[in-house]
Amino acid sequence: MVLAKALGIDKPVTTHSARHSFATILKNSGAPVAIISQALGHSSEATTQNYLASLKQTN
Repeated sequence: MVLAKALGIDKPVTTHSARHSFATILKNSGAPVAIISQALGHSSEATTQNYLASLKQTN
């Protein structure tokens, strides 16, 4: 991934891991579920809630 290389990340970065990282950062920064849902392109906030429930909370 071009962006990973530009950031000096020398490990493989998939679109899946990038999307997961993006959602995790939004969740941990306190972004509203509605915003995360829209950013991920989910058709319902329930889908986003299920997705977010699987993410680890980091501080």
